[in-house]
Amino acid sequence: MLFEELIGRTILVLIYGLSFGCILAIISVGLSLTYGLMKVLNIGHAILYALGAYMLYTIIFYFQGNFLYGVLAAIGFTAVIGFIEEKTLIRRLYGKDIDFSILVTYAVVYIVTDLIKMAWGLEPKPVADPIAISFPVFGASVPVYRLLIIIVTVAVYLGLNIFLKRTMIGKIIRAGLEDRESLQALGIDPSRSFIVIFFLGSLLAGLGGALYAPIIMVYPYMGHEIIPLTFATVVTGGIGSLKGSLIGGIILGLSTSIGAFIYGPIVQAMPYIAMLVVLAIKPSGIFGE
Repeated sequence: MLFEELIGRTILVLIYGLSFGCILAIISVGLSLTYGLMKVLNIGHAILYALGAYMLYTIIFYFQGNFLYGVLAAIGFTAVIGFIEEKTLIRRLYGKDIDFSILVTYAVVYIVTDLIKMAWGLEPKPVADPIAISFPVFGASVPVYRLLIIIVTVAVYLGLNIFLKRTMIGKIIRAGLEDRESLQALGIDPSRSFIVIFFLGSLLAGLGGALYAPIIMVYPYMGHEIIPLTFATVVTGGIGSLKGSLIGGIILGLSTSIGAFIYGPIVQAMPYIAMLVVLAIKPSGIFGE
């Protein structure tokens, strides 16, 4: 009986860790590619995660839409916001010192957070589990929605992989990540792909927020709290690496879940301990150059 209970809890730890890691991976892809290609450290990327969650909440509770419509609205909204942000602000940071981009985009986080508080208030907003079904495994109750997050993340990863390897703009992005100078020497300007990267990254950040909203309460500072974890994910996996974002997210998600299982007070430290272990072995991250 004890052995069965231990197996059940272990499965839950893995499912919870993988699903949280997948959320981190989805959010971090845009951040990783943005810095890898554009050399702009966009801290404001995490606020799109919060906006995605709030848009989902708005569609469900104010317009009585279903969860799928809410997710589509969230990714569409954040993609448009990201497009506007790149056109009006981010492109002015290209070629500037990294400290400048940190200060400017960090200011965006606080400005948008205050706008969120003005629009939706300070109170946390609940979003119901759209599936609300679980199934028993060795005495543990496994939520189907957590498995859905993992499946969606795998689909997103495969889709991005095909985009980067099969399309012309994807090949330019990959070449720019690997050797930007050689690409420019061939007469190809990688800056034309910047808006595509920013658009995709913004869309995915909104998707991450929408997918995670039913698991946590939607609140104004959720973007602030995810910032260090997204950076840790990027650094752990390797800057500019799609695989790195996925694996880095999974490592940090599992370490968080394991920390919660072993001893609650260390849960916040666990992902950063995992990051430090990886960097001690390979300072550039798992898939970093």
